[in-house]
Amino acid sequence: MGLAVRGLSGVLFGAGLIALSANRLPVLTAFLSAYLLASGAFTLVGQKGHSWSLKVGGAVDFLGGLIVFGWLGTRATVPMVPVEAWALLSGLVQIGTAAAWKGRVTHTWPLLLGGVTSIVLVVFLSVYSRLHVASFFFVLGVYILVWGEFGLITAYGLLASRRARIARGLR
Repeated sequence: MGLAVRGLSGVLFGAGLIALSANRLPVLTAFLSAYLLASGAFTLVGQKGHSWSLKVGGAVDFLGGLIVFGWLGTRATVPMVPVEAWALLSGLVQIGTAAAWKGRVTHTWPLLLGGVTSIVLVVFLSVYSRLHVASFFFVLGVYILVWGEFGLITAYGLLASRRARIARGLR
């Protein structure tokens, strides 16, 4: 359930960033920070029974939200460095989670692709490090929207795995 909520919120947040991606740097940065803080907090305390790797992902999101929020108060520039660091750590955690769940969960490919997409975002942002504010948040919005879709598919895979275990008489 938690991944489904995070996935849906990612889709909605990504669509919001795409729609709002104009020259409103403080508003967009605060919006991004709030999303990361909420996503991280929900994963850390809102869900019982999540694997340790999802908890690490939640901690990465929460820490990323704090850093982006701090960036808002000290700089009048696009938060490129903290977003790249967050995306890199988040992607590595997602890839690690997909590897850890291999064989236990019906579909791990969406989580793996979400991690690879995060790494691609880091490479893209590194190559195009001088993106205009609107372009930066548009690209970030597309990434988060895609990640949200992968999260929804992963949640469906977890549900299917759980139902299959119940059908076989396992817990």
